Amino acid sequence: MCYKWLNLFTQIDSRSFLAHLYSSSSFHCPTYLLSSLDSGPYLKHPKVMFYFCRARYEDAKFFYEVDTRKRFSEFRDQLQGILFHEKLGTMLDKMNRLKKMVSKLCLALKIDEDLLPVVEDAASLAMSDLATAVVTEFTALSGIMARHYALRDGYSEQIAEALLEITLPRFSGDVIPKTDAGMVLAIGDRLDSLVGLFAAGCQPSSTNDPFGLRRISYGLVQILVEKDKNVNFKRVLELAASVQPTKVEANTVEDVYQFVTRRLEQLLVRATFVMFIFFDFPALKISYGSSS
Repeated sequence: MCYKWLNLFTQIDSRSFLAHLYSSSSFHCPTYLLSSLDSGPYLKHPKVMFYFCRARYEDAKFFYEVDTRKRFSEFRDQLQGILFHEKLGTMLDKMNRLKKMVSKLCLALKIDEDLLPVVEDAASLAMSDLATAVVTEFTALSGIMARHYALRDGYSEQIAEALLEITLPRFSGDVIPKTDAGMVLAIGDRLDSLVGLFAAGCQPSSTNDPFGLRRISYGLVQILVEKDKNVNFKRVLELAASVQPTKVEANTVEDVYQFVTRRLEQLLVRATFVMFIFFDFPALKISYGSSS
């Protein structure tokens, strides 16, 4: 699969894209899509690219039709078949832990109490799109399809946006959640991953980080800093530790605290460097969070 082509899906509004895809029996691959791809040894000719793209669109249409035979809420139970970690259970177990956390997390983050029902409803559906056929085939659409299917089933815009924003930021410098509900879910999910995986002995080494814990922690501090949230971080780590299926020792919580603190230091150093470059060399164009 051409991941560069697939990633273009994430830049297209899912509702308009899928509405067009679903209603069209003969989709024509646009010229800009062909020109945006690197020419490989087997994909140099435009006609080859055309049929390649059309075949993938046909696949997407088929999987979408399969998914829409049932309501989005029905996919939640299927998360039981997706393993998160052998010591931490399935993705359904992980989402149940998130549900237990969100009310106290809202208090810690000083979120308006009126928003709590939205957060709880969104948490009850979070990551359900991982069990859908479209996301199973096109993993880059995780979150995007959750938002689309939720809106299709009549859920509110607030809930749908939160289901998308739980996946943000996806990488360093990516956009962060705009809504408070999405922010709470994104923070809670990352706290659960960090504390749970550290407790399971999956700390990253200097050369190996199979679970992407550095990326997860960097995304966590990016949200907290850019949202200007003053939170007792050790307390929310202990909250995440309290819902884990295995006992989390105090030294494990401290290890996670130090690990995330180092990511915060890196974020602040990078921001300071960008400000220095901006003020001393204003002609240079440097985007915040760009990789060195």
